[in-house]
Amino acid sequence: MRKFLTLLAALLIALPLSLPASAEQNPGQPPTLYAEAAILVDADTGQVLYQKNPDKKMYPASITKLMTCLIAMEEAQPDDVVTMTDEAVFAVPRDTTHIALTGGEQLTVEQLEYAMMVESANDAANGLAVHLAGSLEAFARRMNSRAAELGLQNTNFVNANGLPNTAHYTSARDMAVITREAYGHPEFRTLAGTTHYEIPPTNKQAETRRLNNRNYMFTLNDTYPGAFAGKVGWTEESGHTLVTLAERGGVTLICIVLHSDGVIDAQYIDSTNLFDYGFGAFSRTAVPASKIERREAPYTGADGGTLTASLAAEG
Repeated sequence: MRKFLTLLAALLIALPLSLPASAEQNPGQPPTLYAEAAILVDADTGQVLYQKNPDKKMYPASITKLMTCLIAMEEAQPDDVVTMTDEAVFAVPRDTTHIALTGGEQLTVEQLEYAMMVESANDAANGLAVHLAGSLEAFARRMNSRAAELGLQNTNFVNANGLPNTAHYTSARDMAVITREAYGHPEFRTLAGTTHYEIPPTNKQAETRRLNNRNYMFTLNDTYPGAFAGKVGWTEESGHTLVTLAERGGVTLICIVLHSDGVIDAQYIDSTNLFDYGFGAFSRTAVPASKIERREAPYTGADGGTLTASLAAEG
């Protein structure tokens, strides 16, 4: 009887790498990353294909908005009308990303979701927060209760938009869980994957607002093949953060990189290399349940983790 380890490639994450950061990556080998923390996950099964410091608490910046989007998708209707409050508007510093919303302005939930996910508008995130929970503080509590429901261990939110705060943090693993949960909503692919969006004039704004997505994994002519949605983030405290989803051959992967810096576009280089690794080194194999034997295979890797492998027996 011959046995093969169906998750053999996953063990490679424990091997030391000596490639310089700028060198061409070796196909089939885990990439060397600029990111301080990262994870690559199968969106459908939840299987982790790569991880680096996956549980380290990090500043997320605007990828926080994925949780805000998730709660909005779960608890509001797209055509619900939101009236912006002064609390939501004035809590956003004018030198951060916003779309100049004003108190008393009325938009739909869907319009604010697009403003938040496409343009990364902090005032739009706040507008949704107050609409959903009554106040910014109450919405932060709702975010944390939802995080607890998802089993997140290294996440605490204090605002809806990701502006820096020492008590506002998450981990690569936790962010992958949030993203995977959001991915389960049909509208998420459109909200997080639209490159351009227009908000028509409102009761307070005479001009059309034109929004542009800056996740260059899927918005430029030379985008990553199969990339279709995600969220960018940056503050001085967080560095560059990036969430991207890509599909190939019926498999969708979620890539999270946190504090990916050191060279220009490090976050895109890291994400590209992780997707290349995931799509190149792994494939799904249908194995009858009767032929699957579960075994725990502890190992000492860069993160000191353990691996549970599935052995498929052929006779």
